Amino acid sequence: MNLLGIIGYPLFFVAASEILLGFIFLKKNPRNSPVNKAVAALSFFLSLWCMFAGIVYVRASMGLDYDIFYRACWIGWLAAPAAFQLVFYLRDEKSRKARLIGIILYPFWFIMFILCLVTDLVEKGAYSLIPFVVRRGPLGNPARFLGAVLLIWLTYEVFKLRKQSMSLKRAQLSYFLLGTILLAGSAALVEGVFQVFGGLGVEPKVASYVSLPWAALTYYSIGRYRLFDIQIAISRTLTIVLFLTGAVAVHIGLFKLLEPVIGSIPAILVSLSIIFFIFLKTPLKKKIETLINDIVLRNKYGYQEILRESTRAVATISDLNELLNYIVVIIGKSLKVESICLFIKEEDGLYHAHCSCGIDKKTASAYKLGSGIINWLMLTRQVFIREEQEMLKTPENFSAVYTDLGKISAELVIPLFHKGELAGILTLGYKGNREIYVQSDIDLLESLADQAAIAIKNIRLSAEAITDGLTGLYVHKYFNIRLQEEIERAKRYRHPLSLLLIDVDHFKRVNDAHGHLAGDRILRAISRLWKDNIRSGDVLSRYGGEEFAVILPETSKADAVKVAETLRSYTESARVDGIRVTISIGVASIGEGDLDCDRNKLIRNADKALYLAKHKGRNRTELTDW
Repeated sequence: MNLLGIIGYPLFFVAASEILLGFIFLKKNPRNSPVNKAVAALSFFLSLWCMFAGIVYVRASMGLDYDIFYRACWIGWLAAPAAFQLVFYLRDEKSRKARLIGIILYPFWFIMFILCLVTDLVEKGAYSLIPFVVRRGPLGNPARFLGAVLLIWLTYEVFKLRKQSMSLKRAQLSYFLLGTILLAGSAALVEGVFQVFGGLGVEPKVASYVSLPWAALTYYSIGRYRLFDIQIAISRTLTIVLFLTGAVAVHIGLFKLLEPVIGSIPAILVSLSIIFFIFLKTPLKKKIETLINDIVLRNKYGYQEILRESTRAVATISDLNELLNYIVVIIGKSLKVESICLFIKEEDGLYHAHCSCGIDKKTASAYKLGSGIINWLMLTRQVFIREEQEMLKTPENFSAVYTDLGKISAELVIPLFHKGELAGILTLGYKGNREIYVQSDIDLLESLADQAAIAIKNIRLSAEAITDGLTGLYVHKYFNIRLQEEIERAKRYRHPLSLLLIDVDHFKRVNDAHGHLAGDRILRAISRLWKDNIRSGDVLSRYGGEEFAVILPETSKADAVKVAETLRSYTESARVDGIRVTISIGVASIGEGDLDCDRNKLIRNADKALYLAKHKGRNRTELTDW
């Protein structure tokens, strides 16, 4: 093989790697991103450039005519508008400048390509590749000069983009942009400047080799830093390639083995049947997929499948606390986040921490989100990424937004919007492995946040139908439904059941002396106090006015009296706006195995006990037998 062949054949490998890269970017583009399209276009044009350059050198090494392929190498100039669009779309996916460049430069270079193919206005062909001797058409040098100017401008724009990239993205883009700078700068010199001055002995197609570092650095950025987050597409592509390679190898081997014995057609049929069985009906396929995933993905994407499943599961949870805990636990477990906190907007208009992980409970419960981050989220409706915003904003502006979010180690702040209302805020710290959050992470978290916001709103709407607006306790209607259910369950499983009826003593005097607003505050306060001192399975309801009821499943008479006394003593000790109130409680129970149970009779007995407590002087607990 002579020097021309040594130069030419490797260019086919370069072309293959670039065309594979282009197909991967087109395939893995769920958001229909113009960035992916621009990278794919750049890859395709570079691969055609390398392929035609390789054909030129290989045919020259064989002594064959290569004129038409030499002219076809001008298709490489179409990579210039693709590269410009890529740079501008990386800044802004809706860039008007990128679209304008495409409208102007694509037609221009396509016309130059056609003129080069069918006329001698651009290129008349090369007399010799080594040493290089060329004949230029009248438009050749002006076109190359314009191309050199464009590529120098492109190099400047890439430098600017690299400098402007936020720290979170810089690691992802650094090597990719370095490869783009090498590509644009080298092409500007070899294909443009050198050729305008007679070539300086350098054949311009040699510049096609510079696309190899660009492709290599792009693959490296994808593998090391998950640039454009397309490792899954690479994994699947490699799996398919490996399957096809294996199938072809097995088919050739089986065909050569069987053809002398049974003939060509039967050998083909038997070979294909064996291949189908081996690759589709045995564990081999799964093992190959696992091997490729381990090599390419290194288990980095398993958590994303967990998050996708969680997004669907969120819609099925009907209890608010269970939902919030589920969100925090699943994100913490899947992403291995060092700290996470979920804030929900309450009736006071403030955002209170409901669930947290990796943060001291006292710190989380006492923490109040500042107005700066809340206003920023409501204004931008975007995810707040600390590193990006710290680079983008002045220290004063950043501090005004971030305030003291460092106390909860917030790196990402994700809004939970529902119908334009900021229903909640999710804060995440660093990943446990210290890897960066890529766009697909943020997309999945936003999707989970959207579903969570809807679920939270739906749960609250359902709760409003069965809860009292003042105290947040269950309403009388729901109390009756639950009491009937618990009586039937007690009868079925032969469990005890108790009922407390509570009345706030002399509550009318409180309203008369301090006003109804003070009375409302007292009812809210003692309701919270009682909720904090009963079990999660107990049912606390507002029975009417200043009367309340507590259903105590699987609770004997003696235990019910203990619960009642606990509530009574805590209420007596509490002060609301300096006001002291007491309560009277009536207790009624049904014992284990009592089958003669009736809801109305249980309520009447509890009511009798309550009347007895009030008759004996109030601020006491009384009970009646079943």
